[in-house]
Amino acid sequence: MRNRQGAAASNGAGRRPPTLAPSQLADDGAWYVDVRFPDGRSEEVGTFRDESETSDWIAHKSDAWLADYERRRISERWDQRAPASRLRIVR
Repeated sequence: MRNRQGAAASNGAGRRPPTLAPSQLADDGAWYVDVRFPDGRSEEVGTFRDESETSDWIAHKSDAWLADYERRRISERWDQRAPASRLRIVR
C-alpha cells in the first residue's frame, strides 16, 4: 500500500505490498481505487464522488479491505486444491 506521500508502506511480512491510487473513470467522472498487486493482478475498488473521498477510503478503510481480499484468495485457493471428496475426517 502507498502512504499519503506515495512511498510504499511496509506490511511487516517482507513481501512487496500492493499500490493503491485514486483514479477517475473517463466516461462518468466517478472515482475508484486502483489496486495494483506486485504479481500484476489489479482491482478497481469502490465508486466515490471525488478524489478526496477516494483518498479518505485509502487512508482509513483499505487495510481492512486488503485483509479481507487476502482471506478470500486463500479460501479460494484452498477450495481449488482440496475438494471435500478428498478430505478425510480424523478422529
